[in-house]
Amino acid sequence: MTNLSKNEVAIWIRKLIPYLENPVMLSPKGCFRGQQDVRPGTIIEYDSALMPCAPQIFLQTENLKALVELYKVAE
Repeated sequence: MTNLSKNEVAIWIRKLIPYLENPVMLSPKGCFRGQQDVRPGTIIEYDSALMPCAPQIFLQTENLKALVELYKVAE
């Protein structure tokens, strides 16, 4: 396994920031209109018969914490 550089981890952190500022949301079909592309702020619709619940936001804070810890130990 190769060692990660701080620069590589920093790139991942930069890619995660837009998802922190504008999280992806999972929502029952028909609640929102929009495209199904996964990008910052996207609302992903599913058939409400599969999983009836209120819209759910995917927070990325735990992923950011893990990347920061990885950055601290990277060479």
